Amino acid sequence: MSNRRKLAPLLATIPITAVMGLNAFSSVASSPRFETFHTLDVIRLMAAGAACAGTLVGLIVLLVKCFGCPASEDKRAEEQSARESN
Repeated sequence: MSNRRKLAPLLATIPITAVMGLNAFSSVASSPRFETFHTLDVIRLMAAGAACAGTLVGLIVLLVKCFGCPASEDKRAEEQSARESN
């Protein structure tokens, strides 16, 4: 399976999650005063934060999968040289 097909679900979920988070935040931010916030508004803010956190984690995973992690490559090289020496 190609690398592009493996990343397709991740590439699809990142923008969807970002739009959902920004939409939830903008609906709460449109309230004219902080004193008018209700319980539902606080839950929307928590959902917006969770969506933004999910987007951030998705972007980090995408970057690591696309560009690799140098530390893990060094570790693999060390393990491979240790196997060859034994």
